[in-house]
Amino acid sequence: MLLLIEARPVPAHMQRSQSAVDSAVDAYRSKRPDVKPSKIFVKHHPHRGETTIRVPTEHARRLARHLGKAGVSSAVLPRPGTKNYKTVSIQHDAAEIAPHAERKPTAGDRLSWLHRHVVRAITRSVSSGASVFHNLRRTVAGQTECVPDEVFDLVERLCAIEEGESMRSLKGPWGMADVKAAVAAYTGKRIEGGKGDKTDPSKFPLATLLFGMNVEQEHTDCPNKALEITIDHLTENPEYYKILDDAGLVDESDRFGDSTDVSPGENDDGLLHLGGGKFQAWFSKAGHRRTAEAAADRVRRTVPTARVVVGGDDSESHVLVHDPANAVALGNIHFMDL
Repeated sequence: MLLLIEARPVPAHMQRSQSAVDSAVDAYRSKRPDVKPSKIFVKHHPHRGETTIRVPTEHARRLARHLGKAGVSSAVLPRPGTKNYKTVSIQHDAAEIAPHAERKPTAGDRLSWLHRHVVRAITRSVSSGASVFHNLRRTVAGQTECVPDEVFDLVERLCAIEEGESMRSLKGPWGMADVKAAVAAYTGKRIEGGKGDKTDPSKFPLATLLFGMNVEQEHTDCPNKALEITIDHLTENPEYYKILDDAGLVDESDRFGDSTDVSPGENDDGLLHLGGGKFQAWFSKAGHRRTAEAAADRVRRTVPTARVVVGGDDSESHVLVHDPANAVALGNIHFMDL
């Protein structure tokens, strides 16, 4: 035979009520020396919220009145099988539920909450193909006080990038001719309130401006406005687009733009450095798609870490390369013998 005994804690409000009963019974005993203590037997039943007192019949009503003076409500009940004793029953009321005061969440609570929802957003995206940052942006609304400004700005930025993807397919990337024309027409007053309104575009390499303009194409189809947005971001942080690029958030077409007009002639002899570790080689002779592929293979063998893209067709082909850490090595690659 196996006997299991489960110990349950007695609620605090019931402990207080039971103590009040014990005190009242002790006081009654002290006032009635003619009653033997063993004649009045108190038993608590916390599992059903009740206390029963076995008491001689002649003292039952008196004890009930004494308990009433002590603030304890009771009822006198007959005991089965005997007339010499009665049962004084006391029902303990349930605890009063105090109004719930919601605890003010701390910064740690909010950050934990944010972490869970970031993981959930990524999980949903992987399983359903939805947008990670769309889910994240929708989820963290109202939680800005716990998110550093840089992080929240990045989330906003990534959302804008994703929202612009649907428009991106309708427009081709801008080329160097577009950025040069935009620089010539730059006034800094097309969009009010920018941080770079007074910045001279010549402060930045044309390749960097081209890169930024193609990223900003999600906001506008006007190259002049895109240039102004780009200069605003570069004025605030010269590494702004590099951060996006290093995070893998930039399309190849954005990174290099339309390179057909970067160099007016061919550069079969080697890679032309556009700045920022970005290079291009343009092959415009008939049948040079194969040559472009061979040039790309040479780049990959020489600098395995470089990102290489081959575009165009058999009549006009180009090789685009990006690797800031190995700019010198890339600049020394030649294709004359291909």
